[in-house]
Amino acid sequence: VHKYQPLGRRCLPMMVAALGQYIQLGSMECIVPHLEFLCTSITQDASCAHEVWSILSSLTNAGVPTNVQAMTIRLYPLLCMSNRRLYSRVCESLGKYVGHPSTTLRIAAASSLCDLAKE
Repeated sequence: VHKYQPLGRRCLPMMVAALGQYIQLGSMECIVPHLEFLCTSITQDASCAHEVWSILSSLTNAGVPTNVQAMTIRLYPLLCMSNRRLYSRVCESLGKYVGHPSTTLRIAAASSLCDLAKE
């Protein structure tokens, strides 16, 4: 997929289905590699980047466990590295967590902002 980006359109539905199953099971050790792959390889294709952004946005909703939200926020810099067009959306999303009541989410947002500043 990394060498031929349009292939991402074909494997994205399978990745999303597997990710959904891992989230229901609460298997963090399986969720992280799937999300990292989505953020680094699949998002290089412009048509897949929007879909991946939608998936990540849904993982930061209020009903999602805090550890999954924090992990998702920490993946934002990877998302920006593979597709610069998502930078403004990521910054806007991180801005919502700067004053969040959850300390874990504030720390995750601050760490992601730091990583983005290093780029």
